[in-house]
Amino acid sequence: MRKIILLVILGVFFSGCISIGPAATQFKNDGITLESYSVTTVKPYAGSATTVQFDVQNSIDKPTRNVEVSFFDLPGFKILKLDCSSGQRKDDHTCFYDKIDALDFKRFAITLQSPSSDLIKAPTDFPLSFLVKYDQTGYREIDIPIIDDVTLHEPKSTYKESSPSHGPVKVDFEAPIGRETKKGKSIVQEHWAVRGSMFQIKMKFSYQGDSSIGDIIPVNISKENVHLEYSNVEIAKELYCNFDGGNGQATANIDVDIPKTSSRTFVCNFNSANFPEAERIATISVSYQYTYEFIRTEKITVVPVG
Repeated sequence: MRKIILLVILGVFFSGCISIGPAATQFKNDGITLESYSVTTVKPYAGSATTVQFDVQNSIDKPTRNVEVSFFDLPGFKILKLDCSSGQRKDDHTCFYDKIDALDFKRFAITLQSPSSDLIKAPTDFPLSFLVKYDQTGYREIDIPIIDDVTLHEPKSTYKESSPSHGPVKVDFEAPIGRETKKGKSIVQEHWAVRGSMFQIKMKFSYQGDSSIGDIIPVNISKENVHLEYSNVEIAKELYCNFDGGNGQATANIDVDIPKTSSRTFVCNFNSANFPEAERIATISVSYQYTYEFIRTEKITVVPVG
């Protein structure tokens, strides 16, 4: 027993540390990523086969649904085999995965036969394209102090903003500014509103994924899939708002159409509720559901035989 204890102590001494617990999980905002990507040969001989294969990886902290991988541009190539792993084969060139759990993956592989030798007289480039699409959700909320500006001229509580949810589309809030101060070269903004007054909230929808994953198709979020919830405030009916509703809930009145290299900003004006306290917290949140799509292209050079 003494020898065993001594060996353990010596092992810890020479290793320098003991690893306790798992490493921190690293999520990717792209949502679905293509991992372990490979092509058996990018220069096949005419009439021979090549296989494109990869892991369809869910790289965020929640399940991703309705994942589809579809090869749609195969000029002169013939599909020999399509392997969807545990997914469903929709046709000879499309795999569908109903759900991929957080940090889980599904294997995808497609084997293609290149054009015949009677068509290839010199090395010829062919772009092979496929589409990846999936459904995703997003959420973010803020807490805004509202003061009476009589008993209190600045809030005791602080403005809070949740982190953006993981996924390729995020929303950022622009809240009312109660005060600006300068500290060194930095301008510090403090956010709050005053009871009985109107204030405006801006919500900017933009991309936060890695554009190198492929050619991203601009996202259009249908208006019925964008929802606003709020407490201790009401939408100012006499002023402009991109949401319609009441009693703490509203739905967007136009689609969120996000340009490929830019963002889309929604606006809503609010009236703070009348309340007897010197300070209250107003909570405003946005939830949304959308389909995300990108196209990946692989260049294959078919060379003649002989």
